[in-house]
Amino acid sequence: MKPWFSYVEALAPGDRSSIDFPADGVEVTSIDSIDHPLFEKAFSALWSEFGEKAEIEQKEVIERRLKWQGKSTSSFHRYWYQLLWIEKEGVPLGVRDHTVIFHPDQKKTIVHLSHNLLFPDSRRSGLAGWMRAWPLVLAAECQKEWGVDKPITLVAEMEPLIPGAHDRLPRLLSVEKAGFLKVKGFDYLQPDFRSPHVIDRAGESSSPLAMSLIVRRVSDEKEERISGGELHEMVSALYGMYAVGFRQKEMELPWKRVESIKLNCDYSLVKPTETSPELT
Repeated sequence: MKPWFSYVEALAPGDRSSIDFPADGVEVTSIDSIDHPLFEKAFSALWSEFGEKAEIEQKEVIERRLKWQGKSTSSFHRYWYQLLWIEKEGVPLGVRDHTVIFHPDQKKTIVHLSHNLLFPDSRRSGLAGWMRAWPLVLAAECQKEWGVDKPITLVAEMEPLIPGAHDRLPRLLSVEKAGFLKVKGFDYLQPDFRSPHVIDRAGESSSPLAMSLIVRRVSDEKEERISGGELHEMVSALYGMYAVGFRQKEMELPWKRVESIKLNCDYSLVKPTETSPELT
């Protein structure tokens, strides 16, 4: 594998300025097991940012994903989960995780962008662009190892822009500037990430979160439409990944949402800060 900051071709169209990021002395570590000395630090950072909002999976789910490493699961699926820690001279700069999802029947290789957290001192430095590029690097490496060559789509679940939620705007503007687009007119549900014990103890039903799907279709960067068939495949790939570590109870409502996709209808791809929900 080449040095982390040499994959210029993986940068999104709007992230090309990240080439100027001062990478000297920056260390990027791929955490490959729960026994890695940086695992607790990386997970704790993600949990501090996303745990209270129930936007990160439970620790045991992440622990299981670290064991995937390209191994086949049921139905010939292959998953490769990667957790990255970035620092310079012992100072944390960022942490991110993502999963490559492959099935021989899929027309595209899907990469799920889970979390991308930059610490305050590294924001607006250009590092974010590289952190959006590295999942694509992993996907290319996986395809090479698995002997496949398919178009790659990066897809993230992000909080929709709603009145009063001013803290969401910077993240949406960042991916918008990079060139990512939002699927318009489809109400995506992220599975309930709370602990099963919490859900059962409260006597509640599963409560998935409403999210926007943000995509970068690497071979179709400028295409502003996505077919219902491609959207169905994409969302099914995400939910299939979640189903490996979640109970059926947590997956019932998300799978029903897949059934709502209009296969014979094209969906528009718009800027992530677009708030109009109509299906076109």
